[in-house]
Amino acid sequence: MSAGESGEGVDAGAKWMITLKEKVVKYYDVLPLQLDTLKRVGSMVKNPLFRFLERECSVLSALL
Repeated sequence: MSAGESGEGVDAGAKWMITLKEKVVKYYDVLPLQLDTLKRVGSMVKNPLFRFLERECSVLSALL
């Protein structure tokens, strides 16, 4: 039995796609157009957490 024969129809099959589109549009509106990178200053470069966050910001900035 296919989706069309089960009585759900095409609309029920595409409902999740419509919901997904709405969520993507909301997230897209919330995201900034540009992400400022972190400044490498003196002792901050020695901090592993700073290096981690700097890498993450660089990757996210490239994705945006």
